[in-house]
Amino acid sequence: MSEPKMKKPFVGAGILATLALFTLASAMAGQYTVDTKADWERWSYPGGGVVEITPDGWVEVKSVEKNINACLDASTYTYVWRDGRKYTGGIRGAKLRSNPSDAPNVIDGDTTTFWAPDPEDPLEKWVIEIDLGRLVSATKIRLIFAADREPFPEFKIYTSEGIEKYVGTRLKLLDYELVWQTVRPNTQHIFELELDPGTDLHGDPLVGKYLQYVKIFFTRKVADAGLAEVEVITLGNNIALGTFDRGGWIRSGSPTPPTSNIFDGLAWTHWMCSLYGDDWLPRGSWFLWDLGCAFWVDTIRMTCKYRKIVNCDTFFEGFRMLSLIHI
Repeated sequence: MSEPKMKKPFVGAGILATLALFTLASAMAGQYTVDTKADWERWSYPGGGVVEITPDGWVEVKSVEKNINACLDASTYTYVWRDGRKYTGGIRGAKLRSNPSDAPNVIDGDTTTFWAPDPEDPLEKWVIEIDLGRLVSATKIRLIFAADREPFPEFKIYTSEGIEKYVGTRLKLLDYELVWQTVRPNTQHIFELELDPGTDLHGDPLVGKYLQYVKIFFTRKVADAGLAEVEVITLGNNIALGTFDRGGWIRSGSPTPPTSNIFDGLAWTHWMCSLYGDDWLPRGSWFLWDLGCAFWVDTIRMTCKYRKIVNCDTFFEGFRMLSLIHI
């Protein structure tokens, strides 16, 4: 009698955000001179901004920063949406908003420039929407209002990971979550919102809040208001995003969808594998990931999305994680 076939639960692994939040280790004890082009060509080093050779021949080891403002480099990130179109981070939907030409001022890092909506425009257009270009683990959102102007008195702040919601039977709009709204008029020129990081399936606190998009609605008109900066403070640079640029790679026993989806910085892509318990190796429920460089790492964050099959909701409730440094 043949053995009955088992229904196999599946789980999709989303962003595996590996955050190296310490400065890269570098040796400062000596100075090395390379005399010929052939000597340089025999030396290999990781790309992706980890090591750079200056025009005058110096070798610079770059740092990985903690507590960064993710808005400042949003425009350096590009990605492909589900529809196949390519997008770049920065101000989103500016053409639909009031005074779109000044909107980029709120993420330029300069508090002397600002965005001010046209008082003649309806409140529906008094909106700023920012696309960070990748998913981040955010700890706070800071609004800096123009110093010589009245701060906006009333506003709502929404965030989204980038997952869409249904409108009728089709996925159309980003699923935004309200994280703050004023209950009394704001009088501060610097407003800070500490983000609730939430908890995992077991109730343990998480580190940072996942988000890629921030939308701010200003819900009361004021004649002389200006928004100088929006800052999204995150745990730090996510070193996972630069894996391929550094010469890294990833392999898995379940290559479809691509395993590299776990570090592409997008919440709506994933890697999917079967859950087989102790049979994980022959069944392909594994991946091997080379970051392309050795880092000091103090936080690894992984998020999972479940796929419902035969009334069974499955998550990565158990896994093994090993690390290896080649010396």
